[in-house]
Amino acid sequence: MATIYHLILLSIFLLSPFSKAEGERLCIDNVRVFQKSSGFGAGHVPEYTVTISNIGQEPVSGVHVSCGEFSSASLINPEIFQRLNLGDCLVKDGEVIDMAEVVSFTYTNFPPYELIVSAAHCLDNN
Repeated sequence: MATIYHLILLSIFLLSPFSKAEGERLCIDNVRVFQKSSGFGAGHVPEYTVTISNIGQEPVSGVHVSCGEFSSASLINPEIFQRLNLGDCLVKDGEVIDMAEVVSFTYTNFPPYELIVSAAHCLDNN
């Protein structure tokens, strides 16, 4: 019960105007995650290539991905993609992803994880 209460409070905070810096607005639809099988890693564990693209007309930052219990048998640069908490992964250390920029990494695991954008902030293109 306490967990549900905490999730509700977190959701309210994340959606409040106080959770965003001035000039930012939510723009989850501007970020796309694609994933494809790319062979096998060590020990014949399936390998997947993930590309996270900014398809919008402005830079984004603070991109988070819902990632379940994400882990990888191969190392991933934490400045590119890292699991912060259960179900919450951060892309590019929360830094700006420019228009048309693609962030890419590979991971090894079976089965593949479902990766869905859960947060992204559009930045004014000034």
